[in-house]
Amino acid sequence: MNHTCFRASLLRGILLLGCAVLAPLPVGAQSTSTTSAAPPKRPEHAALAAAIDSIAEAALREGPIPAISIAVVRGSDTIALRGYGYAELENEVPASAETVYRIGSITKQFTAAAILRLVEQGRISLEDPVSKHLAGLPEWSQRVTVHQLLNHTSGIRSYTGLGPKWTERMRLDLTHDELVALFRDEPADFAPGERWLYNNSAYYLAGMIIEKVTGQSYGEYLQQTFFEPLGLDSTIYCDQRPIIKHRAAGYSVAEGKFTNAAPLSMHQPFSAGALCSTVRDLVKWREALTSGRVITPASYARMTTATPLSGGKEHPYGYGLSLGELQGHRFVAHGGGINGFITYLSYYLEQDLTIAVLTNSGNSNPSRIERQIARRVLGLPEPAVRDLPLNASERARYVGSYDARLGKLQVLEEDGKLKLEGPLSSVLLYQGEHTFIAAADSDVRVVFQMVGGRASGLTFTASGSSLEAERVP
Repeated sequence: MNHTCFRASLLRGILLLGCAVLAPLPVGAQSTSTTSAAPPKRPEHAALAAAIDSIAEAALREGPIPAISIAVVRGSDTIALRGYGYAELENEVPASAETVYRIGSITKQFTAAAILRLVEQGRISLEDPVSKHLAGLPEWSQRVTVHQLLNHTSGIRSYTGLGPKWTERMRLDLTHDELVALFRDEPADFAPGERWLYNNSAYYLAGMIIEKVTGQSYGEYLQQTFFEPLGLDSTIYCDQRPIIKHRAAGYSVAEGKFTNAAPLSMHQPFSAGALCSTVRDLVKWREALTSGRVITPASYARMTTATPLSGGKEHPYGYGLSLGELQGHRFVAHGGGINGFITYLSYYLEQDLTIAVLTNSGNSNPSRIERQIARRVLGLPEPAVRDLPLNASERARYVGSYDARLGKLQVLEEDGKLKLEGPLSSVLLYQGEHTFIAAADSDVRVVFQMVGGRASGLTFTASGSSLEAERVP
C-alpha cells in the first residue's frame, strides 16, 4: 500500500508508489538532466559497496530506523546484499538479506502480473467490466474496467482514504463483502478514465477477480503460479498467524522513541498490499518479470506503459509500476507503506540495475535512500538545491490550504520561510518559477499553479508520481 503506512496517508498512500507512491516518490517522473563533456565514470565495486554501507548507516542514525535491508545488483554483479540494524528490537535480532519485511504496495505489481497471466490465458480481458466477474456491486461496476483498476483511473473511492470509517475498523478481519461495503456506495472521485488517483480499493477488487476466476485464494494462486516456480522461498501472503522465519517487527516513532506499529488485520491490505518478501527475493522477482518468465514481453510492455487520460494527458504509471527518469536514466519502480514498514524497489532499464530497500519503520524514507544509492552507482552528482529569497508579499501568494482529495496539504509561513505541513512536514526551498523543493527530502518537489498572481493549486511530486491539489477558498 503508497507512495505510505497502510493508513490513509497522502504521501504514503499515493506517492510511495510509489506513495507510488508515493511513492515513492523521488522525483522520478521529472527529468533532472545535467550536461557534461564526458559520461560519468562508474565507481569500482568495492568503493560502491563502502558507499552503500555509509548511506545505510547514516539513514539508521538520521531516521531513526531500526533496520534496513538493501540489495543492489547491476547485471550479474551483486554490489550489495545485506542488512543493517535490528529486525526486532526487543531481542536485538540483526537484520540481513534474509530478513522478511511487509512490502506494502510493491504487492501491486504481483497482482497486476497475475491479472495479465490470466489475460494471456484468455480467462480475463482488460476491457471486461468489473461486473462481469463480481456480482452484486453498484452501477459503477458496469462502467469500470479491469484495465482501469490496474492503472488507478477507476474513480472508485479508495477505502484507505475514508478516514475513521475505515481506520476504526482496520484491526478487524473483515470479509470481502464487509470490506467492499466500506466504499461500494461512496460517490466516485471522477468518471472512469478521466483522471489518475492512487486507489487501494481498485487493487482489492482486482484480487477478488483473481479469486473468482481461478477458484483459489489470492495467496494460494500467487504461491503456486509465481512464488514456488520462481524460487521465491521467502515471499508469502503475510498473515499474522503463520510462523514466518526471519520476519521483521514493524515500528513507529513517537516523541523520538521507537514504539510498536499500530495493529492491522492483514485481511485488509489483501491484493493491494499484503505480501511479505526479502531484498533477495525481490531481485529474483524483478529478473523474472523483465525476462519473460512471469508474463510475456508484450504483457510486460503493457505493464510499463504510461496511462493515457481524457484530454490527451498521460500519467507516468502502468500497471503496478511507476515510470520515471533520474537525470536521463529511465526506471520503473514502486514503493510500499504499511503499518511499521516502508519499502522501495526500482529497476533502471539501460543499466540493468536493480535496487531494493526495505525498512521496518513507518517513519523512514527508503525512496530517498534508493536515490542516493542510484546516483552513486550511476556516477551522478547530487542535484543542486537552491534557496532563493522571497519577500513577505511573495510568500503570501502561496500560503493556504490545498485539497488533494485523499488529504489536505497546508502551506504556512513560519520565521520568514514557507513550510509544508501534511504527511510530509518540511520547510520549502524556493528554486524559481514557482517551484519548491522540500528541505527534508530534495527529491520532493512542489510546483504551484498561478492565477492572477496568486497560487490556485499545486502539484506535489515524489517517488515517480505526481498529485494535483486545488487551493481551498
